[in-house]
Amino acid sequence: MPFTLAHPAAILAFSRGPLVPSALVMGSMAPDLTYYVPLPWLDPTHTLLTRTHHASSVFWLDPLLALALLVVFHVLLKRPVVALLPPAAAGRVWQSAERFVWRRATAVWWIALSLMIGAATHVAWDRLNGAFGEEHSTKLDLAGGVLGFAALLAWTWRWWRVTSAQPIPTGLRLPTRLRTVVWGALVAAPLVLGTVGAVSGVRELMAANEMDYSDLPPHIVPPTFTATDMAELAVRRFAVNGVATICVVLAIYAVGWQLSRLATTRSDRGGSTSASLYK
Repeated sequence: MPFTLAHPAAILAFSRGPLVPSALVMGSMAPDLTYYVPLPWLDPTHTLLTRTHHASSVFWLDPLLALALLVVFHVLLKRPVVALLPPAAAGRVWQSAERFVWRRATAVWWIALSLMIGAATHVAWDRLNGAFGEEHSTKLDLAGGVLGFAALLAWTWRWWRVTSAQPIPTGLRLPTRLRTVVWGALVAAPLVLGTVGAVSGVRELMAANEMDYSDLPPHIVPPTFTATDMAELAVRRFAVNGVATICVVLAIYAVGWQLSRLATTRSDRGGSTSASLYK
């Protein structure tokens, strides 16, 4: 499978028109959710990751997971993340972020359709890579991920050039020192935990190579893991641990940001004007 964060490249063709961009993005990543976030209460047999990549799941399971991601993004993460961006970026995105609405019936329809289309692009992309056989899947996954990131970078560069920065509301301005601390955590923590996961994976395969398989029946071939196998597992463990760590750090920061805003809003209710932008 291509790297999860490259999958939104497949929805760029649908980003114009009535479809909802954030719902398309969440739909395009939702099938891989349990790869990063274990759900033992929902998936005790660890088969949910396979199930989310079934074609039939595009119409029910994947949109439900994507809807959960969409709610978390818009309710918890969106404004804290905008505040965390450098001013030049925050000034370009905050107005677009505020245009999202849940309430209109037509909006609900387009959100649901966008979630399904996003999920369909994910499953179709994975199926396309798998159609060429397991011996080519790793190379195709790598190539697809590189092309996906290249497409996203090209789109971002074009968007940056044609979008002008607007004044940032007071409620979305983060102190420079706090922004530096959070960004430091977002870089350092994934690097450390990603490296730990990669090293652990390599050690597991090395230990498997050194095990005594002499008591195995003759018809069973003992596993032998090559340097390529170890490198692939190391990269995958690093990516999975890194992305999961980024999500945890972002969630902690976002909860703190929301609580701080809530406390500020409550303290300002007795005054003439609330400091809150979103009363």
